[in-house]
Amino acid sequence: MSQREPTPTVTGLIGQNMRRIREEHGIVLADVSRAARDLGLTWDPSAISRIETGKRDLNLEEFLALPLVMTLAVNQTVTLVQLLDGLGLVTIMDSFGRGFIGQYVLAMLAEPALAARPDIAPEKVSAIVSRHLHMDKRTAQARRVDTEERSVHRELQAVADELGVHVDDVKQATRELWGKYTMSPYQEREQRLVGSGVDLSQPNKVRTLRGHITRQIMNELREYFETRNKKRKEDDDGTSS
Repeated sequence: MSQREPTPTVTGLIGQNMRRIREEHGIVLADVSRAARDLGLTWDPSAISRIETGKRDLNLEEFLALPLVMTLAVNQTVTLVQLLDGLGLVTIMDSFGRGFIGQYVLAMLAEPALAARPDIAPEKVSAIVSRHLHMDKRTAQARRVDTEERSVHRELQAVADELGVHVDDVKQATRELWGKYTMSPYQEREQRLVGSGVDLSQPNKVRTLRGHITRQIMNELREYFETRNKKRKEDDDGTSS
C-alpha cells in the first residue's frame, strides 16, 4: 500500500509558493533576507529557508508583511493571492492539528476587507492591494539608496540657509507650493521620486533622479522667493509714491 501524502499546512503552502516565486525570478535566499531586513524584519537566509520548507510558523505581523517582502525582493508585485495559490483546492492542517477546507480559510481572510468596504467589488479590493504593494515597494527601494535621515527642522533649516531666508518662510513656501500636508522639501522630493516611472531597483538611477528632483525643487523655491520679493518691492514702491 502506498503511503499517503501528508496534509499540507497553511505555512507549508505559503513556503512552497514563496520558494517557487523566488526561483522563478532567479533570486537566492540572501536576496529575500535583504528585503526583509530593509522592512525591519530580522530574517536571515536560514530563517527564509525554514519558512520555505514549512519549518517556521509566521505570526500575524510577519504574515501580513510577507507580500511586501517578496514584492521588494523580486521587484514585482506579489500578493497574498499568489502566496496562497492552490489553497482553495485542498484540505489543510493548521499548526494545532485541525483540518480546514482551504476555501474556508480564503473566505475568512477576505471577509474583513469586503466588510470594511461593501461598496467596492472584490476585483477592486485586489487592485487597491496591488497598488499599495507597488508604492510601498518603491518607497523601500528609494530608502535603500543614500538617503540621510534627519529631522524636519534640520531639513528646513538647511534649505533656509542655502536660500538665505528664514525657516518660517520655507515652511510657508512648502505649504503654498506643494500642499498643506507636505512638511518639507525633503518629503516632496521623496514623494516625487516614488511617484516617478523610473525603475528604483537600480541605485544609480535613484541617485540620478534624486539629484535632478532636488535641483528642480530648489529652483521652484528660488522662483517662489524671487516672485514674492518682487511683489513686495512693487507694493512698497506703490505705497511710497
